[in-house]
Parts: sequence; structure tokens; C-alpha cells
Amino acid sequence: MSSSSSPQGKEVKVFATAMDADTLVATVLMQPSLYMAFANMGLMVMSQRFPEEFLPASMVHKRYNGIRMTRLTAAPFCTAAMLYLAAASMASTPSPVGGHLAGFSTSMVLAAGFMSARKVSWYYPLLSIMYFTFGSFHHYRKMKLFSCNAPVYQYGDFTEIWRHWRGEKKKAKEDRRRRKEELQSLTRSQ
Repeated sequence: MSSSSSPQGKEVKVFATAMDADTLVATVLMQPSLYMAFANMGLMVMSQRFPEEFLPASMVHKRYNGIRMTRLTAAPFCTAAMLYLAAASMASTPSPVGGHLAGFSTSMVLAAGFMSARKVSWYYPLLSIMYFTFGSFHHYRKMKLFSCNAPVYQYGDFTEIWRHWRGEKKKAKEDRRRRKEELQSLTRSQ
């Protein structure tokens, strides 16, 4: 009998979250991030089929280092598709918090990036809103659910890291001073 079992032979869960492991949907096909990746692949195709909708008319026929600007419009959508596929595969594991954190981070970075390009095309603010709502309504909510409402970041975390770093630096300085004094006392005694 293992140490995680009780004398009655029933499994004892020491760290149980609000969601039990068998209530999770463990297949990638049930993850909304997978379908968000497919949507980004569709946007990638649309950006190649209708480049004038994603670029200003003055940039449609320009080249950048020999590559047509219309070909470069596929890069953000291809990157987004790859990141959402990675988030979907991570979210389908038995501990999905990392996948939802990756999906949330991807959504927020894409939302900020497309909002910064809002003057290029009127599609980009719409895409920014789409990424923001998907990240906040799906990934953030699931991340909070699976992590038992643990905050993503607290100001105290930075303070703790800073104090530890300062303490290590002070300790190293004291060690150097002590070694220097020991070396000086050894040279004086000789």
C-alpha cells in the first residue's frame, strides 16, 4: 500500500483543487485555443488573398529586403496560430494552468500588437478586441478556476525577489570583506 492511501484502501488527495482531475476534458480537440489557431490560419490565408484589406494601398506593391509586403502580413497570424496550438496542447494536460497562462499571455500580446497597428487597417482594432475578449473570457477565467483563484502577479512578489537579491548581494559583499580580512591577518602573522 502506498503512502498516499488511507488504511481503508481509499486514495487520499492531499492537494485537491476545486476541479477534480477526472472532470477535465483531456483532449486537444475540446480546447477553444485549437479553434482560435484555426481562425488565425484562416486569417493568414485571407491576408494573402485580400492584401489590400490588411495593408494601405501605398504598401501593397512595396518590397522589404526583397520580400513583398503582402507576404509579410501572414507572419503575425502564423505566429499566433503556432502559439495558440501550443497553448491548446498545454491546456489539455492534467494540470492546465500553464496552458491557460500561455493562452492568456498570447491573447494579451496580440491584442496590444494589433491595437498598435490600428491606423494600418480597420480590421486590426476588431482583431484586437477579439483577442482581448478571448483571452479574458476563456483563458483568464479558466486559469483562475484551475489555480484556485491564485493571482497572476502580486506587487509583493517583486518586493520579495528584490529583497532576496539585495540580501544575496550584501552576503557576497560580507564574504569578500571577511576573506580579505582573513588574508590580511594571515599575511601579518607571517
